[in-house]
Amino acid sequence: MTYKELLDSVSFEEIVPYIEKYHGGKGCLVLYKIHYDMLRHLTPNPEDAYYKTATVSHGEQDEDWPEPHLTVHPIEGQIWEGALTMELVIEPDVTESLAEIAACCLWHTSFYGFTKEQTKAKFESWKRYISDEEFQLQQAQKWVKMIKEAGGSVPTEKELMAVPSFRDNVKASKESIMQEYWNRISITAEFVANNLPAESDIVNLPVEDLCKLFYANHFIEYKYKSYCDDENVRAEYLKDLIDKYEAFECGILDNGIIVLSSSKDYPLMMEETRLAAYIAGMTSGNYAFIYKIDDSLEKELRINVVFYEYEKEQEKTEG
Repeated sequence: MTYKELLDSVSFEEIVPYIEKYHGGKGCLVLYKIHYDMLRHLTPNPEDAYYKTATVSHGEQDEDWPEPHLTVHPIEGQIWEGALTMELVIEPDVTESLAEIAACCLWHTSFYGFTKEQTKAKFESWKRYISDEEFQLQQAQKWVKMIKEAGGSVPTEKELMAVPSFRDNVKASKESIMQEYWNRISITAEFVANNLPAESDIVNLPVEDLCKLFYANHFIEYKYKSYCDDENVRAEYLKDLIDKYEAFECGILDNGIIVLSSSKDYPLMMEETRLAAYIAGMTSGNYAFIYKIDDSLEKELRINVVFYEYEKEQEKTEG
């Protein structure tokens, strides 16, 4: 049985009970769901397989992992199209279910990322000759330049001192202030730069409205793409990620901006905008929509959702 045949033989619902065991705790259920679906939609290619077989056996129990568990070697770090063709050799004393074996395999193959976008970013980071902090600063400065060229305004560190969550995270030193400043700017500037108004947009937000996000007291972003290769069910797929697989596990804040992206050949359908309305209904304050064209998506649909909130009125009064 190959890895691809294993994944085709068990549903994700059967795998779910074992994910926490191999992930090492709760969380990331939605990412395992995406990883499972992405692998099942890839075309296996034996030429990408560095190894032809992988052994399923019981892992070593030690103080770091005292509970009985499985391990699959060597499947971790393989090109996914190749890994799918690897024959799984199950040791005679392994009596665990196929669902648990699949959960263990998914844990191994997602080690460097759950999607190709994530693994690409990981591998590119290893090619750099600068630290992650230096790269983050370079990226933030690039996004700030894009925003300013589009007519946007990016706050200075002095202006951000008025935001409680920023002020509370810095010490008196200028170095601490600048470090926290660029941490904050990089998180928000990436979303703003990626969603600047473009001629191909179906619906967009003025750059000055996007730049208000820099003053948010709290900011959470979620990014998900469908993996169903069917434009007729892609919105329902993403809704399932939200309803069944804890897509917004880090929380939902008062306000939101919901971005839906689709390709020109498979444009956003009117009924798919209900997904954006559904997410907006989770907020208790203001919300806005952006609909963009991204031809790399082909039949798939992507959501980028930002939840944010400003300082509570009662906190302002108490301050």
